[in-house]
Amino acid sequence: MQYTVKLNRTLSSPTAGGVHCGSERFVTWLVAGSSSPISLSLQIDYFFDQSGLCCVTPPGLPPDVIEYGMPRPGYEIYVIDLDGSKLSPPIHPTLGVATPIAINWGKILAHVIAEGLVPPPVSGWAASSATSTDSEVACEVRNDLTGTGGPMVEMQVTNFRESAVIPVTVR
Repeated sequence: MQYTVKLNRTLSSPTAGGVHCGSERFVTWLVAGSSSPISLSLQIDYFFDQSGLCCVTPPGLPPDVIEYGMPRPGYEIYVIDLDGSKLSPPIHPTLGVATPIAINWGKILAHVIAEGLVPPPVSGWAASSATSTDSEVACEVRNDLTGTGGPMVEMQVTNFRESAVIPVTVR
C-alpha cells in the first residue's frame, strides 16, 4: 500500500481528547488447533495523541504495540495497533508536511507473528490459504468537551495505490 498523506491537527487542551490516524488491514487464516479461521485487524497508527486512544496498553507487550486484543466470545478477532514511529523503517509523517507512506503488509504480518502476537497458519505460509479482505486509511477524533472546542484534524490522502502481495517467509 502506498500513498501520500498530509495531516494537520489542533488540540484546544491536552485533556480535550485527541486523534489517531493510520492504516488498517484485515487478514484471515487457519491456525493449528482450530477448526475455524482466525481474523486479524492489523492497524498502524503513524500519528496519535495518547489522549485519543481508547485503551491502556497491557503490560509486557513489545514497545511498538499501542493496543492489543485477543479473540473472546462474541468478538472472534485479534486486534493489534502498532506505533508506526517504532517500526523499522518508521512510518511517521510530520504534521503539515505531505509525506509518502509505504506499507508492506506482508512484512508487518510477519513482524507481529515473530513478536508472538498471533499464531502462524497450520502448515506454514507456503501451504496456507490466508486471505486479506481490505485495507483502509483513516483518522479518528475523540472529543471530551461538551459544546464547542475540542480537537480538530484534517487528513489529505493522495496518490493511493495498492499492489500485489509480495511473498514473505515467516520463520
